[in-house]
Amino acid sequence: GGAGSGPGGGKSQLKRKDALSFSKAKELSRRQRLPSVENRPKISAFLPARQLWKWSGNPTQRRGMKGKARKLFYKAIVRGKETLRVGDCAVFLSAGRPNLPYIGRIESMWESWGSNMVVKVKWFYHPEETKLGKRQSDGK
Repeated sequence: GGAGSGPGGGKSQLKRKDALSFSKAKELSRRQRLPSVENRPKISAFLPARQLWKWSGNPTQRRGMKGKARKLFYKAIVRGKETLRVGDCAVFLSAGRPNLPYIGRIESMWESWGSNMVVKVKWFYHPEETKLGKRQSDGK
């Protein structure tokens, strides 16, 4: 498959449905506002610690354009024995299509001003998402 700027415009926040069903977690955390989860990433209330990604290494800080806040860029994230680095390809699970996950190459990772982990991804397409792939699968 070729590379493209496919789903999500090339950026993927780890708490969005691209990675897991995080949008529901966000809604729940807004409604509940439990004191025990106030100072932690909202998704941590719904996932065991071993499933949470953590930053690895020292960040570099870049000035934002047009008065935007500065971002802390990282080169890697870690979860247990797994490490993902900028340049690696990864599978992003989707609650909407569990049998057809998103696949992409990590271009950059940073922490937003709200302490969210953000990933910019160059997306790859599944054959069935292309004209040629649809023709072959339709038997044309």
